[in-house]
Amino acid sequence: DIFIEKNIKVLINENTNTIEIFQESPGARIYFKGGELKDLKIIFNGFNVIENGNLNLKTFPKNYPINDKTLTGCLSFIDLKVSKLSVKAINSSCEDTVNFINVDGHIREISINNSFSDALDVDFSRLKIDKINIEYALNDCVDFSAGSYELGKLNLKNCGDKALSVGEKSLK
Repeated sequence: DIFIEKNIKVLINENTNTIEIFQESPGARIYFKGGELKDLKIIFNGFNVIENGNLNLKTFPKNYPINDKTLTGCLSFIDLKVSKLSVKAINSSCEDTVNFINVDGHIREISINNSFSDALDVDFSRLKIDKINIEYALNDCVDFSAGSYELGKLNLKNCGDKALSVGEKSLK
């Protein structure tokens, strides 16, 4: 299932197995729940709130940091299995740009640029991630909690707080 809030536009290209998402207002969210995502590339184009290294918001996004579904991510993956998934996110106006919650499987690559707060937040999951590239997060670049994680290459730059946070019952 894909749940789409107002001010999110989605384009699906079945020929290239790509889903491209456009956030048309700060704080608008999309999430994938249940089932399996396999051999898929997801591109999230967020509402740009950072300009020349400065916050470009006059007010916080609607329902910041948590929406009525208790989600903190602009792009969230919940209760599902993944295989050979690639995720790219540019710009973000949520507490977490990308959030994985109770997800099992393999991710080829996660690439995130310009995050309003945390870039990648992974909770209660069991994942192998080959490559993580993150540049410019106003808070943590990567935050893992309560799960089991196998990480390959990490390239984390310009993190406002921690580059890599691993805690709260995380393994590996």
